Amino acid sequence: MFAFAGGFLFLGFITPYVSYSRKKLLWASVVLIPLFLIAVYGPILTFGQNTASQFQFPFMMNIDTVDIDWLMFDRVTMFFLLSMITFVMLFLAIVLWKSVRLMNRPFKRLKPVYVLLALSLVVFIVCLLIPDWKFVEKLFWWNTFLRLYIFTVVPAITLAIGLTKGGGRKASP
Repeated sequence: MFAFAGGFLFLGFITPYVSYSRKKLLWASVVLIPLFLIAVYGPILTFGQNTASQFQFPFMMNIDTVDIDWLMFDRVTMFFLLSMITFVMLFLAIVLWKSVRLMNRPFKRLKPVYVLLALSLVVFIVCLLIPDWKFVEKLFWWNTFLRLYIFTVVPAITLAIGLTKGGGRKASP
């Protein structure tokens, strides 16, 4: 839910500027589902359920078990970490951009640069207040309920608004 709800929400922000095909979006989702399944069931099939549940990062342990001598990286884990850092930086940039756009609507007089700086400072201060990894896991657990709510309620409300405001008008071919 984290990848689908957070990543594809970005498409709601760019629709006036970039056109995209729903068919391609569905195919991208279908391609992502096996990757998620591999990330979950790879460690379980490699180590077993009891052992994999003991690891803090079972997918990282699973990748670290691969021994490839011809790879340019000494360990596959290093390549994975570099890829993850790149993905996280892009994801955070998109989330900050979406947040600035949402926060800039009520405060139109503020320049987006100032909103971005203030939001980045607040996020940085909040991140400094995180004491340990257990607290991060607790935050992800709380975030799961919020994402589940957003994942179900926002599309339902959008559909209800579309049906009531649309008045049953059909799109012209």
